[in-house]
Amino acid sequence: YIWEWIKNVNIIMKFLLVLRVCSFAAKGGTCLPPVQYKDLFKSWSECSIEAHERSIEILQELDVLYVNRYQIATKYSCIRQLPPI
Repeated sequence: YIWEWIKNVNIIMKFLLVLRVCSFAAKGGTCLPPVQYKDLFKSWSECSIEAHERSIEILQELDVLYVNRYQIATKYSCIRQLPPI
């Protein structure tokens, strides 16, 4: 049973998007608490593309002067979610 699960894990693996909004004006940077998106993605590529699209939306919603003054940017992770055994 476990071997069948291992063989299929790459087929049914999902990715969870975690996105943070950060300021890089200070040394080391400071980030707001992470936001986990409820939808899981079928691939790393889909998750990464969504992260970039959401990042653009976030930056466009913020005031340009604020973004420039505090050097606002996003960080993201696409975290593998293993299927249950």
